[in-house]
Amino acid sequence: MWRFALAAAVALAVCWAVVQPARAGVLIPASASAGPVPAFSGTGLNGSYYAVPNGFNTLRTMADADGVIAANSPTATFRATRLYYQPGLGDGSETIGDILGADAATLDPPSVANTRDSSVWRFDGYIAITPDLDIDRATPEIDVEFAIGSDDASRLRIGGVEVLLVAGPDPNDQRGVFSANDFRATASFEAAGLYPVEIVWWDWYGGIYLRWYSSIPGSPDADTPAGLAGIVPTGSLYPSLPLAAVPEPASVGLLAAGAAGLIGRRLRRRAG
Repeated sequence: MWRFALAAAVALAVCWAVVQPARAGVLIPASASAGPVPAFSGTGLNGSYYAVPNGFNTLRTMADADGVIAANSPTATFRATRLYYQPGLGDGSETIGDILGADAATLDPPSVANTRDSSVWRFDGYIAITPDLDIDRATPEIDVEFAIGSDDASRLRIGGVEVLLVAGPDPNDQRGVFSANDFRATASFEAAGLYPVEIVWWDWYGGIYLRWYSSIPGSPDADTPAGLAGIVPTGSLYPSLPLAAVPEPASVGLLAAGAAGLIGRRLRRRAG
């Protein structure tokens, strides 16, 4: 009996669930926009995976995860197209390939797919915000609701502003924290535009998952919390800022030929 009680106590300590009510609107200033929303759809975010072999002893807080990112190059990179990483095994035996699912096909190097350590993950790029996404027309801002569930801790920043933090009440030890109900918050954007977005997520040990939902329509409904549209759509996410329009190669050739002809005529006039 005592063994059962001990196991239950350990399980409660390792997997203690946090339920957080939805946060009020988090203001994202227009100055945080990186530019206008492009006419074409996005292809997802940049994904970076950092293996932390000694993470069982060194990963405790989000600050520790930030330190891993600041001090190291990624173990592998990939394109994050659908931030719903829930392999379903839940016993710690999942490989990186299991966790990423279809996105594992973009892993560089591919061999990382067959490994697993304590880990830190970073997703970065841009999210498109347009007036039609506003869920509260009574306010001047464009209100968009987001939710995150994760095991262990995670943080969402948009335009450099912290929108969501999935973490336990002890700032010195956030291990084993997962959200029983996905943490939710409304981001209130002062203007439409393309905004920098970053998610940092870390896994100490055992089960692992990350799911990012929003009120933005256009993505499959996968265990979506009530009132939200689904997983954040791939088409709303961009790995980099769109490049400014540049001449087509043929146009460049024509411009060069025209310039050469003009120079030749000027030289002949001088010679004459």
